[in-house]
This record gives sequence, structure tokens and C-alpha cells, in this order.
Amino acid sequence: ELARSVPHVSMIYSFLGHNDESKLPAALVRDHASRTTFSHVVPCKGVEGSTYPARQVAYSISQLGHKKLILKSDNEPSILALKSEAAEFLRKDYGCEVIFEESPVEPHESNGVIENAAGQVAGQVRTMNDQLQRDYASTFPTGHPLYAWLVNHAGFLISRFQVGVDGKTPYQRLKGKAWKRPLAKFGECVHYMPIDTAKAHMNKLAARWRDGIFLGLRDSSNEYFVG
Repeated sequence: ELARSVPHVSMIYSFLGHNDESKLPAALVRDHASRTTFSHVVPCKGVEGSTYPARQVAYSISQLGHKKLILKSDNEPSILALKSEAAEFLRKDYGCEVIFEESPVEPHESNGVIENAAGQVAGQVRTMNDQLQRDYASTFPTGHPLYAWLVNHAGFLISRFQVGVDGKTPYQRLKGKAWKRPLAKFGECVHYMPIDTAKAHMNKLAARWRDGIFLGLRDSSNEYFVG
């Protein structure tokens, strides 16, 4: 009964590089009930040298709104370390009670939800990368900073637009409504007005709009990221 009443959230590492796959490790998170998915490029597997991966995972999970959850992963040491540190941030910063659950590394049946997420994110990343290379007539190295944004946006798109057999998107299951906002294509050249422009006392002839590249949106506020 406890397992059924407490929300389950799974996490896993995935590798999305071109040739040397270790160049682009990503931490993936999926909520079992809504299928909301988060994907973040991280410096490396594990938590050595930076608190960013754990803080980002904790922040993403906090967006689900659970006050108590079962956090599931396989028993690989690096993902266990990330899970443990993320749970500490969830408890300390968001007041969330976290229960750990592990499954064997090899059997895919026991990790079906997150393995499925990994496949969907990889497919979305490939599609977006192909579109980006075609638009710019160029191939970007795996270590290019834009891939951190691209991978993050891949999870964002899956969560808001992937329609399930129930006819709903993950966002609809989680929020009870469809996500509706104007959305540019990733990497598209856009005109934008900096946040401080409206408050600044500018020369009336000075341009208020600038050119930039669309890099995604913030999960919590739907603010646009422009580089």
C-alpha cells in the first residue's frame, strides 16, 4: 500500500556524445505517474568536484510538487552518490521526504520507466541536433556549450508535448492543463528585449531589441533563455 500511495521518481545516467561517449554525460529524471522528464548535462558521473548535478536534480524533482517520494535508481556507485546528495538538497532546501529504492544494474525490466525515458531523450536530442546542423550548415563538437542547453530543452519538450495513450501530455497530468506559450525552435535566431531595458533611461534613438539565439525555457517560471 505504501509503494502505491507514495510517488515514484527514477533517475539514471545517459551518454549522448558523438564518438567518445564519455564527453556528454547527462543525468535523467522521470516522474512515474505523470511521465514528466528532466535531462541535464553534467560535468561527469558522480558528485566529485561540483554540487551542480545534485542541486540541479533536486531542483528539477522539486518542480513535481511531491512532499514525499520514492527516489529510484540502479545500484551503480556513481548514480547512488548523486541520488544521495540530491536527496539531501531535497530535504534541506525543499522540505521533501525521500525514500531510497535500488534495482540491479543489468535487468532492464526493473528500470523500465527510466530506460524508456533515456531512449526518448536520446531520440529527441538526435532530432534537435540534426535540425541544428542543417539550419547552420555546420557540425558542432560534442563539448560545445550549446549541447548543455539542447539536452535540457529535450526533456522540456518531451514533458510538454509528448501525448500518451490517455491523450494527455506529462504536463497535463502534472498540472491539469495544457502548456500554451509561444515557442521558438531551438537555436533559432530571435529578437529579444533585455529585462532591464524597460527600466533603463535610454537614448530614444537607441535600439531596444537585440539579436540572440533561443536556448530554451526555465521550468519553474517559463522564462526564455536567450544566448
